[in-house]
Amino acid sequence: MQFMKTVSLLVSSACTVVLGTLALGLQSSPAAEKSDKPLPTVSVAKSTSQNVAQWQPAMGEGLAQMIITELVKLENMKVLESVALDDLREEQELAKRGEVSEAEGVKVGGWKGADYTFKTVFTRFGAKEANYGGGGGIPFGFGGFSVRRSEHEVQIDWRIIDNATREIIQGASGSAVGLEKGGGFNFGSWGGHGFSGDREFMDSALGKATVKAIAQIIAKVKVLKLAPGTRAVAAQQQV
Repeated sequence: MQFMKTVSLLVSSACTVVLGTLALGLQSSPAAEKSDKPLPTVSVAKSTSQNVAQWQPAMGEGLAQMIITELVKLENMKVLESVALDDLREEQELAKRGEVSEAEGVKVGGWKGADYTFKTVFTRFGAKEANYGGGGGIPFGFGGFSVRRSEHEVQIDWRIIDNATREIIQGASGSAVGLEKGGGFNFGSWGGHGFSGDREFMDSALGKATVKAIAQIIAKVKVLKLAPGTRAVAAQQQV
């Protein structure tokens, strides 16, 4: 009986040592250390265009919304709101107008600063069309025919800029191209709201090409190892 008690105590002690070692290993693991480090903050600028004939200012906001939706899913950065700033300012104004109590109102000066700006420029946003056939006619009495094929292309140049120094981060820039064949998108029927909520745009070949291009960008951004920006480092030194 005494022998069994001794064995039991030895096993219990061994388990305690093993569990303690595992706990220490988890605490000092890279994943645990990573969670303690502050993530860099990023602000997304409204998309602009270069040599895109049908571009409208509201399109830049709609496409920026699509990019924000994807960037916010990443774990290597924190995305700050940049498109709905007027709506956030309106919340601050409620307290100033007395519509919300001072205790409940949103205080001015509490926003976080952005280490980086994410900039996108659309250099191609449209379709290339080719017509095949003509008036030669085909058998069985169908008469002349013509087949139109459209290939929609979206090209996006992107870069990440340090807000404090205006330096473009090395390795954090590039160009993405999305191609899709199919029906086009009628800009005349577009109401000027966000593209991400426009089913007609998202279902069109142009919309699908846009999604492809953005996906290429996100695939590159998600593996970037962005350090805290110059702004964050300077602020930390002043503490």
